Amino acid sequence: MMIGALAVLNPVFKEQLLDTVRLIIAVLLVFGILGLVWYLLRQLKVSKVEPTLSVATRNYPSSGLSSHGDNFPPSFSSETFYPSTPENLAIQSLQPPTPDPHKLKWSVDVLQAIEWKRFELVTTEFLKITGYKAQETKIGADGGVDIRVTKSGNDTFHGIVQCKAWNTYKVGVKPVRELFGVMAAEKVATGMLITSGSFTSEAEEFAKGKMKLVSGASFVELIGKLPEEKQQRLLDIALEGDYRTPTCPQCDVKMTLRESKKGRNTGGQFWGCVRYPRCKQTLVYKPE
Repeated sequence: MMIGALAVLNPVFKEQLLDTVRLIIAVLLVFGILGLVWYLLRQLKVSKVEPTLSVATRNYPSSGLSSHGDNFPPSFSSETFYPSTPENLAIQSLQPPTPDPHKLKWSVDVLQAIEWKRFELVTTEFLKITGYKAQETKIGADGGVDIRVTKSGNDTFHGIVQCKAWNTYKVGVKPVRELFGVMAAEKVATGMLITSGSFTSEAEEFAKGKMKLVSGASFVELIGKLPEEKQQRLLDIALEGDYRTPTCPQCDVKMTLRESKKGRNTGGQFWGCVRYPRCKQTLVYKPE
């Protein structure tokens, strides 16, 4: 009230007071504009920042088929080969388009070119072709099982398969032990761990008498024993559409190649889910 009275009685003081108010309003306005700009820039930056690199979990805990009971499948045998999906989904590479599938033949290179989900589809179809009833598990946490296998007319036969599309690292003993644990928990005698790559000697030693290990080279050899039309059918499944870009193990959609904006991997590329930030699933990316 005192300031108001002085402003009424003293015109000079009134003018000074108005100038002060105008200055305060101007400063607030400037700060408000700067705050708005900062907020917009922050939102733009956040939309580009990706989650820190992590490894997905589908298809990499363990897998296998046991040598007990029915030989699942009969011709599958332990061999060495190279893995190709991260510890739950291997390392994928961006490569140029491949020629018409009808001009290609099955090889380890073709097998290792396909992403982890396509590798599972090929494995499932192969099992069906060789006389088994094969059913993929749902996307997401699979409990260490990618494919469940039964036999027509044999209600007691139950096999489980774990797929590892790993090309950069060999499949070690840890996934093999994990699969064996799942087999024991589910009381399943027949198990198989199949990879597009190879296994370590420790993994092969542990698997003896417990499950089947199938390397990429062995898998291609088994495919090569099928009739030509069935080989082509598997090749068409493997190379249809976008078979290189990995699938998000949580959302079942194709991922996108992104660049890390912070942390020790700044500048590095990785596969991220297109539904980020709702899904923060990432996969390791390594160029050829």
